[in-house]
Order: sequence, then C-alpha cells, then structure tokens
Amino acid sequence: RRRCDTRGDDGTFAYEACPRSCGSCPGPCDGPDSADWGAESPWRSCDAVADEATRLCRDTSGDQFAFEACPYACHVCTFCDDDPTWHIQSDTAKDCNWVAEYARVRCRKYGPTAQQGNGDDSNVIAFRACPDACRVCPNFGLCQDDPTWFKTGTSSLLLL
Repeated sequence: RRRCDTRGDDGTFAYEACPRSCGSCPGPCDGPDSADWGAESPWRSCDAVADEATRLCRDTSGDQFAFEACPYACHVCTFCDDDPTWHIQSDTAKDCNWVAEYARVRCRKYGPTAQQGNGDDSNVIAFRACPDACRVCPNFGLCQDDPTWFKTGTSSLLLL
C-alpha cells in the first residue's frame, strides 16, 4: 500500500489507476472527511487537500493516506445520496423512499415544475434526484485495477 502514491507513465497515481489494490475504490462514504487527519501540521488538513487534490491526495499522515482520510476532498466517493428535498409533482410525501419501493416504474417520475425565471432546477426526473433508490450510482460495485497502468519508467511490470 505504500506504493499507492507512485505516479504512472500516464501521469496518474497508483491510487487512481489501481483502486482495488490501494483500497481507494469509489463508493458511498461512511462519513465526512476526517477533522483530525494531518493535525501535526497546520497546513495539512482535508481542507488543504481539497484545494490541491491532484497533488496532496497521495500524502500520508501517520500511516494513513489523504485519500483514505479525506475521501470527499480526493473525490474517491461516488455522490449517490438521494436528494432529501425531491418529491413527485403532485405529492410531497412521494419522495425518493417512495421511488425505491417500485423503482422500475417510479424512476421515470418528475419533480414539481420549476417556476418561470427563478433558476430552480426542481423539474428533475427521479433517476437523477434519487440515484441510490434507482440504483444508477456510477461505478458502484465496479472497482477494478487498470491492467494497462505501469509505474513511470517501466513498461512490463505492474506496480502492485
């Protein structure tokens, strides 16, 4: 796992190209980014990581990579939370939980029509507002290492 911060020939880091081996598979996050990670230094925090994710997600603090402690800042989470404010056009009680009960049909329902000119995006179809209920989360359960990724300077050996 210490090699997960190695850059490959294509410029990506091992934790991006080999998420299964590095334990950085996209998926729902169990909680927010750590408030304690990098506490030994004032410039090392998940907020700092978010500002420069490409460079800092491979950093470690103690024995933990930034991408493990700061999954939102490093974009290793899929954002598949259902919108708690969404409901169908005609009934506010019919929300994403209602959609999940019969997703095959209800994922095609629309939210309320947006009022003219207010910039509201409320006329959203259920499968966009309720990705968990409709089971359309990107990459959910599909975590694979890239077999074409190589450590910089090598062309025949995979890093992990």
